[in-house]
Amino acid sequence: MSRTRVTSAHLGGIREDSRCEHRASGLGLTLDVLAETAFRVLFSLIFATAGLAHLVRPQIIIARLLEAPLAHLATAIAPAPFLVFSTGVVLLVAGVTLLLGFRTRLSAVLLIAVLVPMTVAVDVGHTNALGPLFKNVALLGGLIHFATKGGGAIAIDRARSRVAFLRRR
Repeated sequence: MSRTRVTSAHLGGIREDSRCEHRASGLGLTLDVLAETAFRVLFSLIFATAGLAHLVRPQIIIARLLEAPLAHLATAIAPAPFLVFSTGVVLLVAGVTLLLGFRTRLSAVLLIAVLVPMTVAVDVGHTNALGPLFKNVALLGGLIHFATKGGGAIAIDRARSRVAFLRRR
């Protein structure tokens, strides 16, 4: 079944403020729901793989941290090996829970708490390579999205809230 709802006039063949919904076999799956889920799953992979790299190849990550212009800010808090290990654990665990949509808001907040200081320590100060800095700024935007909106319709969080609702009835 395909349904289109237009809420404003057509201008030059372009629908302004229109919303297209394509339902899949009565399951309530719309393109919006599928796109939201794909965004969460694909977005989370960067954190899970970065966490895995921190845990599997810590020496490479430690060297990168120590070469950063503002490394002294991070290593003043804790030794580099501890920082790399703890960051790796948070990135991996929160990345996987974000992927699953489990405790999505908490996962996003934890990732923000790791991403911001990591970005300041490693990426700020590199005037010749701004790409990684702005990649992390974009990641921050995505994390803010999930911290405020949650995991969406296809997420463990949503299933848990449905079960809790049914138990209260």
